Amino acid sequence: MVRKSRLGSKASEGHLLKLMSDLIECNKAVFNELNIIKQSQRDMHRKLQEISVKVESINKDELSDIGNQVKKLQLMAEGVEESARLIMLTSVMNELDEVVGNK
Repeated sequence: MVRKSRLGSKASEGHLLKLMSDLIECNKAVFNELNIIKQSQRDMHRKLQEISVKVESINKDELSDIGNQVKKLQLMAEGVEESARLIMLTSVMNELDEVVGNK
């Protein structure tokens, strides 16, 4: 019986060593995967920064275009206001001419 217990403990010891070896290999694989994930995160972060710069550039260009369009619309609105004033003034003058002409 003594021999069986010794063999059993040696077998258990061998099994534990195999489990520890497997665990170490597993840890190495996990560490490698984490490094790959970290590199991927760095790559994505860099790409996001590049995209952000492009978006800012596009936004500046679009804002500039919008600003130019707003200026044009303001000038057009001023022209329309001026035209409306002239039309009203002409209308008032025509009415005055009619009133004066009728007297």
